[in-house]
Amino acid sequence: PLLINPSPPKALGLLTALLALAGLATLGRGRMRARDDTGRFVLFGGGLFAYSLMTLPVSRPLWDHLPLLPFVQFPWRMLMPAALCASILAGAVVYPVSHLMLRAPRFTPQAPRDWLAASLISAIALLGNLSWWNPRYCAPFVEETVARMLKYEYATATVGTSAKAECLPQAVKSLPDDDSIALALERGEEPDRLRGLPEGTSVDYLSRDPLALEFRVRSPQAFELTYEMFDYAGWAARVDGASVPISPTAEHALINFGVPAGTHAIAVRFGPTPLRVIADAISILTALTLTVLLILRRRAPIPNIQYPSNAAQPQTANPYPFLFALSLFALKVLWIDNTTNPFRHSDFDGATLTIGTPINQSLAGGLVLLSYEKQPAQIPSGGEFDTTLYLTTRVPGLAADYRPKFTLVGADGAGWNSPDAALPPRWHREPPSTQIWIPGQYAQWARREAVLPGAPPGRYRLVGRVFDLQSLIPDSIVDANGNALTPDIDLGEIVVTRPALPADPATLGMQYPSGANLGSGLTLLGYNLDRAEARPGDTMLVTLFWRADESPRLNVPARLSLQRDDGLAAFTTSFPPVADTFPTSEWEAGDVWRGQHFVRLPADLGDGTYQWRLALGGGGDVEIGSLRITAPARSFNAPPFDTKSGARFGDFAELAGFSLAPSPAKAGGTLTLTLVWRAVATPDASYSAFVHLSDASGRVWAQSDAIPVNWTRPTTGWLAGEYIVDPRSIVLPADLPPGSYTLKVGMADARTGARAVVTGPGSAPERLATVAAVAIQP
Repeated sequence: PLLINPSPPKALGLLTALLALAGLATLGRGRMRARDDTGRFVLFGGGLFAYSLMTLPVSRPLWDHLPLLPFVQFPWRMLMPAALCASILAGAVVYPVSHLMLRAPRFTPQAPRDWLAASLISAIALLGNLSWWNPRYCAPFVEETVARMLKYEYATATVGTSAKAECLPQAVKSLPDDDSIALALERGEEPDRLRGLPEGTSVDYLSRDPLALEFRVRSPQAFELTYEMFDYAGWAARVDGASVPISPTAEHALINFGVPAGTHAIAVRFGPTPLRVIADAISILTALTLTVLLILRRRAPIPNIQYPSNAAQPQTANPYPFLFALSLFALKVLWIDNTTNPFRHSDFDGATLTIGTPINQSLAGGLVLLSYEKQPAQIPSGGEFDTTLYLTTRVPGLAADYRPKFTLVGADGAGWNSPDAALPPRWHREPPSTQIWIPGQYAQWARREAVLPGAPPGRYRLVGRVFDLQSLIPDSIVDANGNALTPDIDLGEIVVTRPALPADPATLGMQYPSGANLGSGLTLLGYNLDRAEARPGDTMLVTLFWRADESPRLNVPARLSLQRDDGLAAFTTSFPPVADTFPTSEWEAGDVWRGQHFVRLPADLGDGTYQWRLALGGGGDVEIGSLRITAPARSFNAPPFDTKSGARFGDFAELAGFSLAPSPAKAGGTLTLTLVWRAVATPDASYSAFVHLSDASGRVWAQSDAIPVNWTRPTTGWLAGEYIVDPRSIVLPADLPPGSYTLKVGMADARTGARAVVTGPGSAPERLATVAAVAIQP
């Protein structure tokens, strides 16, 4: 009852299944005595078994190979006919229950045993559902508009109410990328659906009805006009009253037809087809026939039915159904809804949750992470898994509306799940906005994540983040004093296994297909490059797609070089084609794998265009794209600053000094801190520099955390001896109490969050350097 967004499982339920099995057993015994029960036994028993089987994972091969069955889309849709079979089978239990009541001394043959037996069976079936009658949250009624329907489609990745776009014309190969029509409809404007108009063409609309468009066009030349509506059967185009043939576009099947030069009256209308006319005529004729039959039936005389003397007479009124319904309602209102009982109990005590793996950490924005679940924990490469995060709120009325994001992280820090495929599973009901959550209740977020096709087998970490839906800024886990620790939520380990079949190359999402045979029985199917321009010290993501034409016997390394125009290598790096944990000696013939490699560019690269060259082992290489390098302006002379520091960070950086303004400051204002770094060496990792404004208790009231110089000068691009001027703006909270505060500076590994060791002036055990005291005035 404390779960804000319960998602009842889509299943028959234990009580329903037991009643159906009891009915099946009853019919089975009757079949042994009377042959007339055979048909019902086979029909409803077989139907229950078949439809229930189609909701279970064991039926996956049927869903994958039977024609048309995928259009059912969701296995749980088979529950409706399964429930119908189960209800009819449960009705067969009425007779044996009624017969048992006859043997009891309290019941006599005159008692309405059948009604009592039916009521008892119905009560058993309903008991498992009585606690679901009251919804936790109902959104206020809003009149549906086309704009709201479009928002629903974008949010659910569906077309209308279809999940597989099965209602589109068969000629549609893909949906258009142009979203100008959707944006216009969201603004409440009538969109312009005409495309392909030559320069100098004018259009005067006579009717903007999208199903009956009429306009006059003046064009200096003939052209092909595209009307951005799908070419369903029934569309017709006319030019000056004469019908013209529609030639739908090749990729999107949009309405397209030729228009001659000059001034013309054009009409595009959606109308009936012969098949629709015939179907409408049949429907109307059927309705008229049924009406006539009903009228004639009412005029027919009612026969005088004579009942045998020993037959039970029909009852004009029976109070038992009413009493049964009233009793169930009273049971729900008086007991189920007001007590803790088997039908209504909670796993949340207001502070901890007994579901899933506990987290019990607070976020800076007011949410509390309770626990998580993920299923399955072992999945094949390219497969899917569900992740559920349970949360509550410490305070009502949160300032932001939050959402979750989950990343499957490999040992190298790369993400191995599809960044765009995550959607709530069909079984999950999304909670309302976090801004209306109240303390004492909890909610669940669930996402269905897809492992990238071709991901190598191995152990991965699942990491979650909770971000502000409007700003997309991730919220941070905080300690007991409210200090931000990290935005990453550790959700345990997931094991990726070898798939049953190699990944289909068409599903890999290759930017640049290759097909180059690089020897050692391996073919480079293609590659992706995350950028075409970079700065020295930047880290690039290079994705390589491989196919094993035969089973490699040795571990073959890949060699990647960045070459200048003169053919000389500016730098070269080597790595396993896929991953350190999955060498080529473990590949099999026919395997298709994906390798994601972070490549850090040297800090001393000069301006110019370079070419990437890839090779395997000692074999020949192949070009896989180019890279434009823009080197930053460097200064090896100390710039002016107000205060000297001298604090050292690791073995790669020194804070030469800084300038601070204004001092003193006021709550709600902005502190401008200009840090001047001196590079001691080029580190192997990229570090972010952070500044904390904290009070005497250690609470951080304001901060700045970023790669130096507004994310443009990563430490991996620093050269020894150069100076880097890193300005920071620190916004002070409006409720910042007056008093004395301290500015502290630190550096942390941008990937792992590990802080660099601080030595020298102002160094502190928590790996921070105290640089200045700040007075906050009222």
